[in-house]
Amino acid sequence: MSLDLIQVLPQVQELGRDAVLRVKTKADMTRDSLQLLHEIAEMDPQHLLDVVKRTGDQWRGAAPTTERIDAVHPPPPLSPQLNVIGSDGSQIYVDRHSPFLYFLINIGSIRIPYGSGSTPQTFSHPHIYHHELQLWNARGHLISASIIDKIRDAEEMHELANLAERFSSKPTLALLDNNLLMHSGVGLRNDISTHVGNAFERYQRSIERLRTAGAALAGFIDRSQSCDLLTLMSLAKWNERDNRYPGLADRDVFLNLLPPSHRSATFRLHLPVGVPQQRRDPTIYFFYLKPGSEDQIARIEIPEWVVKDPTLMELVHAGILRECQATNGFPYSLIRAHELAVVTDSERQALDHWITTICLQHGLQLQPSQKARTKRWLSRPRHHGL
Repeated sequence: MSLDLIQVLPQVQELGRDAVLRVKTKADMTRDSLQLLHEIAEMDPQHLLDVVKRTGDQWRGAAPTTERIDAVHPPPPLSPQLNVIGSDGSQIYVDRHSPFLYFLINIGSIRIPYGSGSTPQTFSHPHIYHHELQLWNARGHLISASIIDKIRDAEEMHELANLAERFSSKPTLALLDNNLLMHSGVGLRNDISTHVGNAFERYQRSIERLRTAGAALAGFIDRSQSCDLLTLMSLAKWNERDNRYPGLADRDVFLNLLPPSHRSATFRLHLPVGVPQQRRDPTIYFFYLKPGSEDQIARIEIPEWVVKDPTLMELVHAGILRECQATNGFPYSLIRAHELAVVTDSERQALDHWITTICLQHGLQLQPSQKARTKRWLSRPRHHGL
């Protein structure tokens, strides 16, 4: 064992004391923020919109819609006939120490026809990227993990669009285990390449196909750390552009406000202008939902066309609750899609073995880097004669 637990014990004890203090402080801030939410809800809605507008294009936060910002909406009735489609992806990143360069993306997806008596249909679509134009950018740099993640996101949305068009005869809820903005949270400002541009275009085309198919698209984010509403509240109350409650997230505000199965008001996501492609991102809205256990609040992101259609809004709300019934708070379709998408270590080892075997059949014997060979040596049980 390389970690000396005795040495870190005092730090662990300090960590425990800090955690207790943090919980007490967070409880106080949560009560204050909930009171502030009700206070700001009494303001003129047009005043709130004007406050947001004055921030220009360099501020991120929540913008109010026509719903009162502290509104609580009960669960709507669910259509007896419903298609739920979900997709998720996993990947093998490029290993520069490997004797052969490639990356793999595997997309798992499922279609559940509620009310039809039919069994769910599952799908898995793996793809290996190994061509020179897929591995290197225009500057001659090997493709990064961040860009591979964006390609995976585009493929997840593409799969949802395929399923929505294939099964469009019933109301369809299309779910992603992710937010709906391609560039959200990823530092690609200095790495805009053909890879990103192609992924972004594929992502946008897929969203448009989902809209044309009439599907209710939603991104389900569990344990969201977003503080867009808290940032709006700080702006409206103190004219401060940052969240005045450090360590607090929007979901903490709704823990005591939302009864089970209820949702919050809907907000529009106001974003700063970033990379050029981001200006063409769809307008995203979000609300918070208590789908299962008492301590769970999920953030649900939806595109503008869903917000403008009351039927689709009810479909998202009721459909997600239906999906979460058997799992106590997380959509079943996303759980299954993840299971179908995940690539295990043994599967990767088998894939590398197949590639090695095929190369040998063609008379090519490749070697990993010295670092990779050293790590393999270190990982074996050994006895040192020192």
